[in-house]
Amino acid sequence: MANRFEHLLILLPWLYAHNGVSVEDARAEFGRTETEFYDDLTLLTLVGVGQYATEQFEIDWDKIKEQVREAAEMIENPT
Repeated sequence: MANRFEHLLILLPWLYAHNGVSVEDARAEFGRTETEFYDDLTLLTLVGVGQYATEQFEIDWDKIKEQVREAAEMIENPT
């Protein structure tokens, strides 16, 4: 994959265009491991036009945690 900066320049508008996309779908789209993807998301929280939280890229960490919990439950209890 391209260097990390180039990757983030591609990832950010893609996430914006696919608002609400699941973690698994986004990871699959970019071929990222779970650790790599969460590292990317963490770094993106520092991106924005200003210095205040309302001017930064926002991530719904609660929604992500819920998706991870649901995925783990599906693995543990397949139907």
